[in-house]
Amino acid sequence: MIKCIATDMDGTLLGKDHLISEENIRAIKLAKEKGVDVIVATGRSLDGAKYPLEKAGLKLPLLVMNGAQLYDEEENLHLSIPLPKETVQKVIDILQDFDLYFEFYSNIGQISIGFEKAKHMYKKHAGKLSDINNLLPDEESMLERFKTLKIKEIGSFSDLSQYENLEVYKFIIFSMDKQELDSAIIKLQALPEVVVSSSGFSNIEVNHCQAQKGIALEHYVKQKGFTLEETMAIGDSYNDLSMLKKAGVAVVMDNAHEDVKKVATFVTSSHDQDGFAKAVYKVLNM
Repeated sequence: MIKCIATDMDGTLLGKDHLISEENIRAIKLAKEKGVDVIVATGRSLDGAKYPLEKAGLKLPLLVMNGAQLYDEEENLHLSIPLPKETVQKVIDILQDFDLYFEFYSNIGQISIGFEKAKHMYKKHAGKLSDINNLLPDEESMLERFKTLKIKEIGSFSDLSQYENLEVYKFIIFSMDKQELDSAIIKLQALPEVVVSSSGFSNIEVNHCQAQKGIALEHYVKQKGFTLEETMAIGDSYNDLSMLKKAGVAVVMDNAHEDVKKVATFVTSSHDQDGFAKAVYKVLNM
């Protein structure tokens, strides 16, 4: 019997509009009425994860930044795993050597060196890789991302020395050039205490090796008195694999990469066809 449902957000619970559909809201409420615990497990920051939940009128426990932090539904912090400070600087050095655009998630917010830098990065790739022009986000959608995720801008990453108690939990790096990302991955994976994953074809994510969705989910279910065998995990990306492999039931979205589908107990519909709700109804026989 399933007692806990852990769901990814982007590409899973959220539709193409980055919001939770009415059907998915209904599925969450029905699951909770049946006594099933529902937790969000996302790569987003706390602020980024709260936004679609607040729009839907929902309060749920949150496993954020790929498992770097765990909050209950009242936003009490139960787990926090930052990257070592020396590792943070090494990651920044590597990414700057590759001239990659990146952001990091920290105790002072989600940080970027600016919207203009992000725009420049996409323009650079538009000129270099003409076949992906149709995949590039427009300026309005990029601005909306900065707004909804509450991304803060700083002048330079050399300014970080002023933040004496800075804690960095996750890096997200963007590029449309797969070869460029692959080269950066090799350098990043050589660092101690680091795990590299991805939530989309054009990004990579860097966390502490203990800050993974599967590890944080195991911590959560033990805390709640459940087992992983009684847990269903739903996701679509490589950063979901650690929890999909640990859960008793692993549900993968139809929009997921074929490599991710290989670990699935079953594959549900895509995220823009209420695949989350269909999986919940199937498992709980609603």
